[in-house]
Amino acid sequence: MLPVASEELLETVRAMLSPVSRERSRGADEIADLACALTPSQVVLVTRLLVALRLGEDDVVCQEAQLNALCELKEWWELDGETLRRLCRLPVQSLVGSQQEHYLALFA
Repeated sequence: MLPVASEELLETVRAMLSPVSRERSRGADEIADLACALTPSQVVLVTRLLVALRLGEDDVVCQEAQLNALCELKEWWELDGETLRRLCRLPVQSLVGSQQEHYLALFA
């Protein structure tokens, strides 16, 4: 797979920051799809962004998409443990559906 162009990543990041939940979810899904093609510096950027967004996200679909994207990144890359540990603020009992599965996979 070819590396992700800066413009494509910027568009995806904009979607992740959208006030519209459907766009935020789509942006996280796109990161999951692009995980293997990102550069190391892009991985650092999107990992930090996904963690920060997940900590403040209210929409359940977006929450799941953000955690899924992090899991996909972890499949391809060594993610910064310090950044991921910020997710420990999330009460595990508040995670619904596949969110618990994704959360546990991040720390396995």
